[in-house]
Amino acid sequence: QQWMEQHFQKKMEEKVGDKKMSPRLYENVDRLQAILGKSSDIVFRELELNNPEHTKATVIYIDEMVNKEITHNYVLRPLIRQEKQADGQDLWEWLKERVVQAGETKEFSDLFSAVEAVLNGNTIVLIDGIEKGLDIGTKGWTTKGIDQPRAESVVRGSQEGLSETISFSLSMIR
Repeated sequence: QQWMEQHFQKKMEEKVGDKKMSPRLYENVDRLQAILGKSSDIVFRELELNNPEHTKATVIYIDEMVNKEITHNYVLRPLIRQEKQADGQDLWEWLKERVVQAGETKEFSDLFSAVEAVLNGNTIVLIDGIEKGLDIGTKGWTTKGIDQPRAESVVRGSQEGLSETISFSLSMIR
């Protein structure tokens, strides 16, 4: 396990390095899509904030690795239906304190932390014009084990198999 963690760390550093977040949202999203790939289970949800500038934001998570109730009710819904930002109020502070209602949140300012958060089953929020992101603790994958397939038994070889939906099986492999 230690070797795997070191190998993962080395590969991440090769691919991501210590690149800082850009103030331009589309650059951060493009970089993250290049690193994470365009897999069907990685969600990039774009939305517009209810502030005078109608700032763009993107919420990123892996579909089967997050608790969807937390992600939808305490991250996405508040971002979509948030109260209007008060004049003169700092956008980042308003977002952290008044809009996102999830309990476990922390800031990050580099791509490595963003990728690590998404791969660990968290949800991240990126805002246009801000050089940092918000890592929201939304881990909540289904806890079903790998077991022997009932329909396709084999005489030789492994007796285990992935017998769930493709998205669930993909999250187990991740």
